[in-house]
Amino acid sequence: MASVGYGYTRSEVINIASEYAVQLGKRDKNHPVNLQWFYNLLGRWPDLKVSRPKTLSELRAKAVSEESMKKYFAELGKILEKYELTDKPGNIYNVDEKGISQNYSPPYIVAAADTTPCVLASEKSSTVTILGCGSALGH
Repeated sequence: MASVGYGYTRSEVINIASEYAVQLGKRDKNHPVNLQWFYNLLGRWPDLKVSRPKTLSELRAKAVSEESMKKYFAELGKILEKYELTDKPGNIYNVDEKGISQNYSPPYIVAAADTTPCVLASEKSSTVTILGCGSALGH
């Protein structure tokens, strides 16, 4: 799940495992699995690790490649031609918003050892949203 932005924390893994063990009849509700069980699990599965996920913007910045940029501008050119905007920069606008969390820090999650997990979690603190807009003419 961490590879698609929804990693589980240690306590979530323990809760899921406890519920599953109860369903299988291996444990009762009064004796859930514990943190020692979790670390034993990590020992049995060296492909897993506990790590703090990167924010999506950090991953996005690293994902820019020459090939992806060429594809982007080729598609942009097609759109500009389709809507006859190549000579009308005053009709081309870009609007973007950025939510800035004042206190949120993602928890450590369990993920594959060879991946860098990202976080797509709901904000747990107050957020300030900034909205920006500009035309291709610079207005």
